[in-house]
Parts: sequence; structure tokens; C-alpha cells
Amino acid sequence: MNIELWSFGFKYGLFEGDAIFDVRFLPNPYYDESLRHLTGRDKNCADYVFKEDPDMKLVKALASLVIEMRKAAAAEKKPCLVIAIGCTGGQHRSVAVAEAVAEEIRSRSKNLPISQHDAICDCIIDVHHRDENLWSLHPSDLAI
Repeated sequence: MNIELWSFGFKYGLFEGDAIFDVRFLPNPYYDESLRHLTGRDKNCADYVFKEDPDMKLVKALASLVIEMRKAAAAEKKPCLVIAIGCTGGQHRSVAVAEAVAEEIRSRSKNLPISQHDAICDCIIDVHHRDENLWSLHPSDLAI
């Protein structure tokens, strides 16, 4: 069974999935000129997104929910669980959260007792960024 985590930008359209999470409430790196051209994959950008949640409680909670959803989907013989995480432009917050949730799930799977391995260890976790081709990655692209 696969888990697909997708980031996306609401301004480019909605996304269909088994669950959709809106993370526009998190701090937005777009408004910091030194971070605007980065993505949620960049450490400085991700640190900014999670600055008000240094313990990553949101990421841990989302990872726990995805794991429980994966168990339920597996019981229904569903081959793939699609989780979408959206922010305004799909470059900063949603990317940081999707990457962090995937990493949290992978990290938990390494520390599970053998009796619980089938809960998440037998699945592939893929992270995709729907709007990656629209990212503004160079400061010169962002003339205001």
C-alpha cells in the first residue's frame, strides 16, 4: 500500500484526495523577502513555517492521523491513500508540512516493535508537489 502526500496551492485550484488539509494558518515565508524565493524543502523556509511550533506538534498529529487512516484504508484493501496539504501558492507552507509529515512517518516506522511493523512499514511513502513547475525560485522572478 502506498501513501501519497501532495502539496498544492489553493490559488491554482483544488485538489482531490482522501483527506485535504489547509495549512494557510501557519507563518508564511512569502512575506519575508529573504525566504520568498525558497521552498518548503529549504531548511530556512521550513524553520520559518514551524517557528511557532518548534516541537512539531502539528506534524506529529498529522502523521498519527495519516497512520490511522492508512490502517483503515488497508482494511478496506485500498491500494493508495492520497493526502493533500494546501497553502496559498503551494511553494512554502504546504511543501514544508508534506515533507515533514513524510519524514515523521518514516522515522516512526524505524522505531516500531516488530508486532506493529505492518501498520506503516509495509507501505511506500511518496511526496509530490503538484505546483512545483510554478514555483518562483529566483529573487528576480519576484519583482513586486
